[in-house]
Amino acid sequence: MKNFLIDLLKPFAEWCYAVVVAVPLPAVRILFLGMLAALIIWMLTLPVQRDKDKNGKEKAWYTDLRVMGIGLILLQSVFYIFL
Repeated sequence: MKNFLIDLLKPFAEWCYAVVVAVPLPAVRILFLGMLAALIIWMLTLPVQRDKDKNGKEKAWYTDLRVMGIGLILLQSVFYIFL
């Protein structure tokens, strides 16, 4: 039964491998960085999410979760580009 399944799925697996290998590496990098850029743009559309202190006053701009998230995505992009 195991060999039957292997023989049945092998052509499909080889086709999938050929499709993935046919995509050039620069296109993959552009696609990946484009997805990260789209994620940053989406994060910018979210409402401000800052903590408030005891008096109800908003804390500094860098406590905004969006700023921290965008910073982490940019850091990940730098690592992906240069490493």
